[in-house]
Amino acid sequence: MIVHRDRCTRNSYGVMTPDHIDVKWPLPIMFGEESYAFSLIDITDPRYTEEAITMSHKLLHLFYDLQIVEHEWRRAYKTFLDAESRKQKLTPGVLQKSRDKAEEEYNTAKEQLLRLQDQRDLFDDTVEKIFDRCKQIKTSIIKEQDLEKLRESLNSHVRNIFPADHPFWNTPFDVKPSNRGTNGGHRHHHHSNHQRSHS
Repeated sequence: MIVHRDRCTRNSYGVMTPDHIDVKWPLPIMFGEESYAFSLIDITDPRYTEEAITMSHKLLHLFYDLQIVEHEWRRAYKTFLDAESRKQKLTPGVLQKSRDKAEEEYNTAKEQLLRLQDQRDLFDDTVEKIFDRCKQIKTSIIKEQDLEKLRESLNSHVRNIFPADHPFWNTPFDVKPSNRGTNGGHRHHHHSNHQRSHS
């Protein structure tokens, strides 16, 4: 960042250089323009805080390493294309020594490219598993919130129908279906005033 002082206002201003604007990660400029932003898990539920922190740290390291792997992969891919082109351009009358050299360069470049591709796939699979886990957690939280909203809505509806002194709140009701004929017809009862919110 470049800092300069305005002559009129005497205030200091900071201006980001193009390098800081284009490069979001703490990587040397040799790795080219960045293609990622920092990825943090935005799950704030206390039950998953520690897990979210762990996954955030993993993502930071994964994307950092993946940036380097993809840089190497691009270099290897270019080397592979060059070796393939040289191999295809060999004329029928070329010396066998030159043909063997071109074949060796081609095989070496291909092997390196495949090795880096396997690394890329491994990184992508790991990142995908983290995102899948995040989706699973968020889906569970949303479902719980929806059920809680439904419960509150039903409670509010019942409170609006029956006043506080209504006999309904002292009427026992079944919490389980009757099992007549199997358990001697015992029924489980519960008083509704235990379920009423006194807020």
